[in-house]
Amino acid sequence: MMMGISDFGWFDFAHHEFRIADLKSGKISSPKGASRHANRMFASVSGADLKSGKTLSRRTGRLVLAAWVGFLALWCGMLTAQTESVSMTGSLYLYNASGNAPIPLAGYEVYLYHSESKKWIGPSISDAYGRYAFQGLQEGRYVMRVYMAGRDWRQQVWQQEVSAPGEIPPIVLGAVYRVVPNAEYAKIGDKRYHFSLWLDIPRELQEKVQKVTYFFNHPSFTRKENEVSDPSAGFRYTYTGWGCLQRVYITLWMEGKSIEIEFFMCDALKEDPGK
Repeated sequence: MMMGISDFGWFDFAHHEFRIADLKSGKISSPKGASRHANRMFASVSGADLKSGKTLSRRTGRLVLAAWVGFLALWCGMLTAQTESVSMTGSLYLYNASGNAPIPLAGYEVYLYHSESKKWIGPSISDAYGRYAFQGLQEGRYVMRVYMAGRDWRQQVWQQEVSAPGEIPPIVLGAVYRVVPNAEYAKIGDKRYHFSLWLDIPRELQEKVQKVTYFFNHPSFTRKENEVSDPSAGFRYTYTGWGCLQRVYITLWMEGKSIEIEFFMCDALKEDPGK
């Protein structure tokens, strides 16, 4: 028999009965064979059989007692694990240059990285009020990253170390520039294509960008990092090959800072021409 955390059992030794109470429904039941389990539990402790009055073997008593102790330890462990999980909440805003209250940022992706488990958690998507939340976390330190995301790309706009549990102080971002990557291809032969990547950059940012690097993390590229400094065509880069890349890492370099974008190239093309 298995009992959930919401079930609680007790022994009525006076009537030789084992009962189960379901805390959710409030019902009490005495399942078939339960009296025998209660009798053995009592016998394992006292050495006496409630029904027959006979003494059980020491081996049988110890086995039954060990089984019940193991079950209780597992139950307590589950309860402890639940009580140890914690939560984290926070909110995202955009600075309002007019001097009014900051503007909530909706639809942003928030991730947490736990260094001990080496796992990313998320995303939590900010709501219309800029709020995000994580539940069921382990207590400790995390690296938090915030992304502005499109259909086939995401741009990191914030990173910091945070602690769980607790409420993170509101994050107020300055100017956020929406840089959108694009891709296209043209067939030039049997399983050979020209692939082009370029960026749609807001006008107010174009003159600040000094160069753009495209990083192709694939063994077929002998030179994985490729730099473009010509802004005339959106810092376009072209390569010849047999397929697109699942992920391209793009960095816009400016004086004193940079913008990092993950571009899901094959998703943008809606197909992999190499397949």
